[in-house]
Amino acid sequence: MGSNDAHMFEEAKLFLANYKDVGKPNKSRAPVVNSFSYFIFPSIPHNACDEIEPGLWLGNGDLAKKLDALKDMKVTHVVNACMGNKLNQVDTNADYYQAANIHFYGIPAVDLSSFNIIPFLRPAADYIEQALANKGIVLVHCQLGISRSASLVIAYLMLKRNMDFKNAVQYVRQRREIFPNDGFLKQLILLNREIVASKVVSQEKPAFID
Repeated sequence: MGSNDAHMFEEAKLFLANYKDVGKPNKSRAPVVNSFSYFIFPSIPHNACDEIEPGLWLGNGDLAKKLDALKDMKVTHVVNACMGNKLNQVDTNADYYQAANIHFYGIPAVDLSSFNIIPFLRPAADYIEQALANKGIVLVHCQLGISRSASLVIAYLMLKRNMDFKNAVQYVRQRREIFPNDGFLKQLILLNREIVASKVVSQEKPAFID
């Protein structure tokens, strides 16, 4: 990482660690199993899910398995950022939601800094954008709704809502307690760099006059 990227990373970590929720009771820090180790994250999510923007919800795996609750929320699409049967994954698929007429998109991510989540960010953002464009209601979840799924939602805001990394992280954190692992934050910073570079190239292309 370059010095600017390193600064963005440290700034995001500080913001996530120190942001204070207004109007919510304080919760003590708690250990969370992260596949092979324990880590401490600053704040436990108060809610099973939180609305990030109209029609887009970020939540946990327990809620994602409650079909009646999803029907009450009028959820039409579920994005499972931790699909699978390993530790800290949620074992759902398209068949699980078929009877409820809910569309499904799964990503087999594990919550490890070494997991390469970048290849999944753009396709997931495309899927969310299409669902919302069709007036759908989308639940993006992982096990706790703080790392894998939060990373997908941050990437969606960067790719589809023209937010930079810093603003996207702050926007989501102001609506839900999140704490993407270090590897995911660094990969989101790489995505931010790609987006900025693509904009520069686009601006530098010469205009052709007929």
